[in-house]
Amino acid sequence: MAIKIACGTNDGTNFTKEHFGDSKFFLIYDLDENSFVLREKIENKTEEEEVHGDPKKAAKIAEILNGIDVLVAFAMGPNITRMKKKFVPVISRIENIESALKKLQEKLPEIKEELQKEDKKIIFLKEEKPELTKENVLSALKEVIDPEIKVNLVDLGLIYGVEIEDDKVKIKLTFTTPTCPLGMMILAAVESKIKEKFNVDPDIELIFDPPWTPDRMSEEAKRLTGYKGEQSAQDK
Repeated sequence: MAIKIACGTNDGTNFTKEHFGDSKFFLIYDLDENSFVLREKIENKTEEEEVHGDPKKAAKIAEILNGIDVLVAFAMGPNITRMKKKFVPVISRIENIESALKKLQEKLPEIKEELQKEDKKIIFLKEEKPELTKENVLSALKEVIDPEIKVNLVDLGLIYGVEIEDDKVKIKLTFTTPTCPLGMMILAAVESKIKEKFNVDPDIELIFDPPWTPDRMSEEAKRLTGYKGEQSAQDK
């Protein structure tokens, strides 16, 4: 039997970083062990709180979500103590709603058990960090975009090497020119992305020998930038 889930969101894709009650919309899903189906999108028209943790707002949201079993949000305010008498509250550190619902399917037995209780406990969904491997690091670095060329660092050929030893990662990279004005921004983005994905501080080594050339780009990057090859460039 499916249970009814309400997710707090502003954009319809990810959980809002604000408290559940401050979400612009509530997405209502039916969820069981095999699937989840979006049934309704409810606009949150409740008024602003008169005081922090306003019980009137909690009551209004409970009224709007009558018939719902579970509330899922990135964060919940002090009204969670009131709401968990009626709903099972789930705090998700997985920002994408559909990804969180897939994970929530694994917790259905626990949720159904909590639904029988008068005072329900909070269930937490933790984001699972990927394994620290060369392939996963390169995949993460594909999410780092050169701010000037608008192509990811891997396809640009700026990554000269990735070394993994125990729980440490060393990244060898270069810039398109040694005097790249956006170099510090790129380094900060690489460091931030690796820490976000793997919870480790990378050791980053800048290398300018051999110097980068456009021929290091992947075929996709060449297509995106319009680069035809060294001979074609000379012909121009």
